[in-house]
Amino acid sequence: MTVVSNCEIHSPKLTSWRKATSSLGYHFYAGFSPVFVKDVLDRITIQKGATVLDPWNGSGTTTLVAAERGYKAIGFDINLVMFIVAKAKALDRGVANSIPSLARNIYKLRLT
Repeated sequence: MTVVSNCEIHSPKLTSWRKATSSLGYHFYAGFSPVFVKDVLDRITIQKGATVLDPWNGSGTTTLVAAERGYKAIGFDINLVMFIVAKAKALDRGVANSIPSLARNIYKLRLT
């Protein structure tokens, strides 16, 4: 184990979650802040292009930040609503109109 002095990592909590998520069209009270995820990814030793796996992906903050940093990002969540939120958050803004269709297709897959 390596001890790093003067290592500052921001709080993982979304302290202003309502403001942070309202611009995305929903209010999610749980989850990590993007700053926390950036801090962790900056401080761990993994190769560029490595895969970051988040098996409890929630709203998708970890996978979104990891992808922005150049990692392959895979996220899963048992909560169907959060799965949709995470997928929608990762979409290009130009395809926002496809979100209702995406949600219906995911819901249909879940029923079969």
